[in-house]
Amino acid sequence: MNTLPLPLNDEEMSRLRDRAQKAQLPIEEVTRQGINAYLDRESEFEQIKNYLLQKNAELYRRLAQ
Repeated sequence: MNTLPLPLNDEEMSRLRDRAQKAQLPIEEVTRQGINAYLDRESEFEQIKNYLLQKNAELYRRLAQ
């Protein structure tokens, strides 16, 4: 398993502690979930973009003429 040093300012750490406490999870787990949500969102964006490009390919072809 890899580790990542992540400097946080006081406000960020306080918000992270509050979120972890509300979720009744360790700070590390809340951080991991946040990172995974960010990575999944980027992947989801790519999937949506590709779907729309494919779906509208004929329209784009016509507009380019």
